[in-house]
Amino acid sequence: MVTALTPEDIADIVTRTADQSIGYEMNGVHFYDESVDGLVPASVSETSQELIGDAPVLDTGIAWRAFQTGETEVCNNLKEADNVFNEGTVLRSELAIPLGNHGVLLASDTEIGTFRDDDLTLIKILAKNAETALNQLQTEEELRDREQELERNQKLLDQTARAAKVGGWEFDLETGSGNWTDQIYQIYEKPPSESPSLTESIEAFHPEDRIKMQDAWQRLTKEGEPYDLELRLEIADETVKWVRVIGMPVYDDSGTEITSVRGIMQDITERKEREQELARQQDFFKQTQEVAHVGGWEVDLRTESLQWTDEVYRIHGEPLDYQPAIEDGISFYHPDDRDTLRDAFERVTANGEPYDLELRIVRNTGEIRWVRTRGEPWYQDDEIVGVRGTFQDITERKEREEELRKRNERLDEFAGLISHDLRNPLTVALGRTTYLQQICDGESAEQLEVIAKSLNRMEEIIGDTLTLARKGEAVGDTVPVSLLELCGTCWQGVDTGEATLNIDDEITVNGDANRLKHVFENLFRNAIEHSNDSVTISVGRTSETGFYVEDDGPGIPENDRGDVFEAGYSSESDGTGFGLTIVKRIAEAHGWEVSVTDGTDGGARFEFENVEFADTQ
Repeated sequence: MVTALTPEDIADIVTRTADQSIGYEMNGVHFYDESVDGLVPASVSETSQELIGDAPVLDTGIAWRAFQTGETEVCNNLKEADNVFNEGTVLRSELAIPLGNHGVLLASDTEIGTFRDDDLTLIKILAKNAETALNQLQTEEELRDREQELERNQKLLDQTARAAKVGGWEFDLETGSGNWTDQIYQIYEKPPSESPSLTESIEAFHPEDRIKMQDAWQRLTKEGEPYDLELRLEIADETVKWVRVIGMPVYDDSGTEITSVRGIMQDITERKEREQELARQQDFFKQTQEVAHVGGWEVDLRTESLQWTDEVYRIHGEPLDYQPAIEDGISFYHPDDRDTLRDAFERVTANGEPYDLELRIVRNTGEIRWVRTRGEPWYQDDEIVGVRGTFQDITERKEREEELRKRNERLDEFAGLISHDLRNPLTVALGRTTYLQQICDGESAEQLEVIAKSLNRMEEIIGDTLTLARKGEAVGDTVPVSLLELCGTCWQGVDTGEATLNIDDEITVNGDANRLKHVFENLFRNAIEHSNDSVTISVGRTSETGFYVEDDGPGIPENDRGDVFEAGYSSESDGTGFGLTIVKRIAEAHGWEVSVTDGTDGGARFEFENVEFADTQ
């Protein structure tokens, strides 16, 4: 059986030996099969096959009892025996010898009283040898399986070490010799043929980290204190690598003396670079929040928790260790604004409707701050699980807006004062002058003409001043405005003489028609006053976001183009200097940009950009 390679080979040898050498012509070997929980035939002698045919799987009877008890079973009269596998069998005597946990060796006979105890020695020896051989095969198979498992584990360990850039090392404290795995050589970028040196290994650490490594080494070798450090290595080409290095003491057999140091080293450069980049981004984000006074918040509906960023804490005037609840977050708002926020929050959680609100909060000190709070639904698997948003302190902006509102109110009061207190006596003066012109002649009439012009000049100045004060810096509701219709209306309101107006493109813009009327009236008036009576004025589109108004008059010198929009600038002695200033102020109030350049035919060309066209939406 020494040459047998499989359990089946051993079974064949056993059946032949029992038949040919010991004289048990009817025999067989059955092995236990866990999948059927029974004894499956592995080898059956020819005589047995001729008598009973195919051997069955045994899960009861004498053979099964011998296997389960581990004791030899002998039955010399199956007719009188209990628990026989096949009560109708032609067999009369049966012998079952267990083969350990492998199975049983069976011998049978058609005669009663075949198996006597003094005749069983040889077959029991055969069974014992078979069990020994089977055990040997099982041991060899288990060893091969373990070797294969070890080989697989070693390959996996090597692959893992390469992927994780982890290597092992060991230094003998008495000899100073060391051993490195391949990964350590790769980290140090040294050839495997070079013997590791403890001194060089430590000297390779960055000067700022070397002292940490030396101190840790001293504590380990003197006191047995392990270390786990993240340090920098300087490689020969001045490359700096971050490594995690772990060291552990190895003791002698007595457990009292440290004989060597063993550990691992991992290249963590990529992780450190990601951490540093993340730290830079977090610092940048923090600075951005502080500069813009913008923070972030998150409500998790599953855990009913509320999270704030640092800037939100600062805006609320709360310490960073304060843990806000959802209802606490709402209670910070001004009592008059809480329902507005609750309604918006309910809509975003129920329907996914985002919100963008400007509300007041009240700090614990009683200070009121204006904030802009935005909220958007947070989805997971198409289900709203929370709300995320931003939180911005807009107090300074609100204060500026309030100050501007008060200034505008004062400006309106002043404009009303000008309109009433100056225009009324001016109207009286103009009326009296007109009357005197009708009844006087000669030198008196000439003097009255000069007075009338001066009074009309004052009327123009007052009109332009009121336009600047009331209409230059703000616009009302914007609606689609046809420039063809608007220019036609404005053209009729200006003394155009023999001038010509061409509308080159059909243009509709979003704007405040009342304000835009002053833009075109002043541009038309400016072109006519600075040109001859036959000037041509054209209006057309420059691009998808702009239009122009140009004339073919003398134009504006390049050196003067930077000043024409300044209040009070005029190249005419009788001009107010406010016309183009009004144009610029109203354009900017619409969010437009206006510039002046050469016209197509040499005149002045005013170009408006960032215009919102109603016909392109």
